[in-house]
Amino acid sequence: MALQFGQKCIRISEEKNLSPYYVGCAYEAAARAAAVGKDYGRATEYLEAAQKHLDEVTDKDLARYLRIELDAVRIMVDKEDAPETR
Repeated sequence: MALQFGQKCIRISEEKNLSPYYVGCAYEAAARAAAVGKDYGRATEYLEAAQKHLDEVTDKDLARYLRIELDAVRIMVDKEDAPETR
């Protein structure tokens, strides 16, 4: 259900032409939901889209916040892609 809400946020934020920050946050939410659901390919796609919007955020504080959240999701995805060590 979280992924559906994230996708809905993406759709609405793009339809309403919201600022890159809000669109990026929508993609971050979808990426996080996909990662929690272990759909790492989809999570990566959403992360890439979020990064494109992050690159357009001009407010340094908002950009920093979104970057921190994206990094947290990347850690979730990268952790699962890493080879197992024993």
